[in-house]
Amino acid sequence: MKKQFKQKAESHFDINLAPMLDVIVAIIPMLLMSVVFLKVNMIEAQIPQIVSQVMEQNKKEPPKTTISLLITDKSFRFVVDDNGKKQEIAVNATNGVYDFEHLYKEAFLIKQKYPNIFKVEIKPQSAVALDNIVKVLDKIRKAQKEDAQFVVHDPKTGESTKTDLMFPDVTFSDVLSDSSGA
Repeated sequence: MKKQFKQKAESHFDINLAPMLDVIVAIIPMLLMSVVFLKVNMIEAQIPQIVSQVMEQNKKEPPKTTISLLITDKSFRFVVDDNGKKQEIAVNATNGVYDFEHLYKEAFLIKQKYPNIFKVEIKPQSAVALDNIVKVLDKIRKAQKEDAQFVVHDPKTGESTKTDLMFPDVTFSDVLSDSSGA
C-alpha cells in the first residue's frame, strides 16, 4: 500500500496597496507644510560670576520689582512695578523716529535705582520692526563706557562687584497680541 500524499493547495492572494499609498502620498506633503522650520540662535556672552549668581537667585526667588518695556510705533514706555507700586516712564518718538539715546538714559536711571535687577520684559507691538527691537536690546543691555558701573551685591555671600551690564536677561511677552498698553 502506497501512501498518497496530498499536496496542500497553496493559496495566493494579492493585497491592494493602492489605498495605503494614496494615504501616505497625501499625508507626507501635509506634514511637511505643517512643520515649522525654526532656527534658534544663541549669543553666548561673558557675564561676571556674581552677576550670574544674582540672576540665578532671581530666577529661583523672583524679586518684588519687575521692569517691563512696551514698544509701540510711536514711543517706548517703561513700567516699573516695585512691590505693587507702578511707575511709568515714557520716551516718545520725535517726527516718527525713535529716540534711542533718551531710551538709554531712562534705562540707565532705572538700573541705578535697581542695581540687582537684570531682567526686563519686552512687549513689542506687532507694527514694530525687528530692526528697532534689536536696537532697543542693544541700547539696554550694557552701559556705555563713559557712564559709571553698577555695584551688584550677592545677598548670599555678601560679595560685591562692579559691572556695566544693565538688562542682559530679556523676556518677550505679548508677542502675538497687540501690546498697545490699553
